[in-house]
Amino acid sequence: MTLLDDAVNTSESIDGETYAGIQRSYAVTPQRAGAIVLPAARVTFRYAAEPGKPGVDGAVELPPTTIAAVTAPGATEADGAAAAAPATTPPEPSFEAPQGVRVYRHDPVLTDVGPRDGAAAAAASTA
Repeated sequence: MTLLDDAVNTSESIDGETYAGIQRSYAVTPQRAGAIVLPAARVTFRYAAEPGKPGVDGAVELPPTTIAAVTAPGATEADGAAAAAPATTPPEPSFEAPQGVRVYRHDPVLTDVGPRDGAAAAAASTA
């Protein structure tokens, strides 16, 4: 999920009171078709209740929400993950091994220690 840089200032009048706000949009790029559950969230903000006075803190609770990621038009089940994602999103990798080969399914271990002598790896520097 990516916060887009297209904030929109808005105002609305309700029962004679004028309210101002900022609308933000997020882009969601699903890896596959299906239900996506967004958890409950608390959004905090600060607003100027009275001009020239310190800001007032506020918050709103958003309930959990489920959205549906649908298959792109013209895509088939054989397209798999790419069917639900834009063309610029790579498909989810497949971890099927060829005959006679096994897939190592563990996360790599990263270290700053050199491979031969156990000394800490040093970055090259030019001054």
